[in-house]
This record gives sequence, C-alpha cells and structure tokens, in this order.
Amino acid sequence: MPSSSASAVAPARMARVHEDDDLVRVDADLLRPGEACGPGSVWARVRIPLVEGEETSPIPRLAIVVDSTNGISGELPIADWLFVPPTMSLTILRPPVGPWIHLAAETHLSGIGTVAAQGRVSDLDGPVAFVSRPLPVAPRR
Repeated sequence: MPSSSASAVAPARMARVHEDDDLVRVDADLLRPGEACGPGSVWARVRIPLVEGEETSPIPRLAIVVDSTNGISGELPIADWLFVPPTMSLTILRPPVGPWIHLAAETHLSGIGTVAAQGRVSDLDGPVAFVSRPLPVAPRR
C-alpha cells in the first residue's frame, strides 16, 4: 500500500488547483503522473460545506475525501469500465486536524468482476484512518 506519510508536496500548493471553480467541492492534486492506472495519492480539502450555511466537521470532511479512493487508484480505464461503489468501510484512528487530508490508495483486481480499493489517510500530523471499498465492475457497452 502506498505510504500514508505526509508527502513532500506541500498541501498549501494545492490551494490554487480549483479556487475559481464554484462547482468544485474539493481542492485536490493527484500525485500520479498523467492518466496512468495504478496506485495514487492526493492531498485534498473540502471547499463547500456539506450542508449550506454550516461548517463541515472533521469526520464528514474525511468521508468526503475518502469517497474518491477507487477514483484515484483505479486499475481499469474509467472510459472502458463501469464501477458501482455499494459500500465503504472507514476505520478512524482520530479526527483529521486542519483542512488538508492526504489519501494514498491502491486498487486490487479480483478477476471475477469485483475490485477492492484500499487507502491510508493522513493529515499533516500523521495517520488518521484506513478505508476499504469493494466495487463490482463491468465493461461499458
């Protein structure tokens, strides 16, 4: 599994990624070159509250970011495959501190129509959580 330690890339750099796009709810920078499949990691922060007019607390912010586990670590091209994420297991060690959350993830293929995406979550202070998502997959028609 990719390292969950704080990356050499400072999250402050990512503050510029989507700051002008009102439709984007998360600032993020994928730390994997190009459109390659395989393990990836991301520093992300939630930009728009989950509930309008209320601050999003640390655990919901964490859940919003880890919802992307299979998206940042896909082993199959998204243009050719459909993914259905029916559930997610999130083991929380502690609430994240600060707005930035680091997710390091990888996906494992089963060969029988399912994949398992797993991730380690950190903030600038260290480990925060672990996530696991089983996903049925099928070719796009």
